[in-house]
Amino acid sequence: MENTYLYIGESLDIMALLILMIIFVGHVYGYSGSPLLRVYTGLTLASAVYVGAGCMLYHLLRLGVDNSSPLFRFTVCMISTSYYTILVMYVRYIMEYISNHRTPISRRPFYLSLAIAIPAGIFWISMYLSGRFLAVSTLNLDGIRVLSFTSGYAVSAISVYLLIRYRRDLPVKNTLLLLCLLLFPLPASLLRALNPHLPYLQMLVTFSALILNNYINRDLYYRLQEQEKRLQEARVQLMISQIQPHFMFNVLNTIYSLCDVSVSRAQHAIDEFSQYLRVNLEVLDAPGLVPIDRELECLEHYLILEKMRYGEDLKIMYDISPCHFFLPPLTLQPIVENAVRHGIGKKPEGGTVTIRVREHPSDYRITIRDDGVGFDVNAKNLFTEEPDPDIQSRRHIGLPNTRERLRLLCQGDLKVRSRPGKGTKVTISIPKS
Repeated sequence: MENTYLYIGESLDIMALLILMIIFVGHVYGYSGSPLLRVYTGLTLASAVYVGAGCMLYHLLRLGVDNSSPLFRFTVCMISTSYYTILVMYVRYIMEYISNHRTPISRRPFYLSLAIAIPAGIFWISMYLSGRFLAVSTLNLDGIRVLSFTSGYAVSAISVYLLIRYRRDLPVKNTLLLLCLLLFPLPASLLRALNPHLPYLQMLVTFSALILNNYINRDLYYRLQEQEKRLQEARVQLMISQIQPHFMFNVLNTIYSLCDVSVSRAQHAIDEFSQYLRVNLEVLDAPGLVPIDRELECLEHYLILEKMRYGEDLKIMYDISPCHFFLPPLTLQPIVENAVRHGIGKKPEGGTVTIRVREHPSDYRITIRDDGVGFDVNAKNLFTEEPDPDIQSRRHIGLPNTRERLRLLCQGDLKVRSRPGKGTKVTISIPKS
């Protein structure tokens, strides 16, 4: 029976050691400098040393090596040292984890765990090296063994205290998970005290480390998703801020030009501009996407201002099918502005801008078409923020921002087709969710 325990223990420890080394190497190569991950990497290394030393001990026992040999004593010392290192590193891991969810906590629990673990580890090592505690096959629970395991439980109690003390600052399921990871090896260590050959402890330590590794990876995945979402929102706000000054400049220029033509028309333009600003600010204050109806309302106020400037040279046609969907704010205005300024505005006889909205089986499509002067699509890099200086004044504004916002916020797309002398067609497609 004893040999069976030894074979089982050695086999399980080899498998556990391989798992821990894979986890350790993965964290070393993917090291990010985070204190939490740094502590976990140390915890994994201590667990690998503990399991590896346990594997060596089973192997030495199976070969019948005398327990007074230097190799045997060194192996037992490594088990004791790594055992307390695991417990102390787990205390430190919990402290770092709590600090990530609230303000940093005091280091006193960590120092207390060191004050318990270091003397206990020295005591174990001195007992082994002196040959006074080498009865590894004994089945009795003597006072020395009780004292040794009690110190380990005391360090574990610090971890339990921290999780209970700060439970209100942590998600409930995460607190329960960390408690379970701590409680898995403790019953096994008690059974190990009754029978040192039972192959439970190393495997349960590895099992706890594996679950903790999966939890860390999941937590990192959600954190990265949240960071990516915040980054996208910041980029969208930056893009909107780049569009707004250009729009304001153009509208004020329109009102300024009307002041020389007709004061009443300029006053009407100011009123329309104030209406546009009201609707526009309401849209921008609401985070995320906006309904197509609200976007068309903003666009209508803008086009009234432009028509005041161009008069009969600018004709607007709406072809809107009843449909309800959402898109990023200020999606249509920069495209229509391009059609008016760079298409119709450069055509002596003027022209027409047509805005069409249709629902298709797989997506919603918005088409903005003008019969203006058009341009050679291949001659202009439309979707870059650094256009050629020679065409800076003729640049089609807003297209890079609009296309990027469509991609980030609703997985939409924007396509441009144009022919010199024929006009331009811009198609926006927004997939159905």
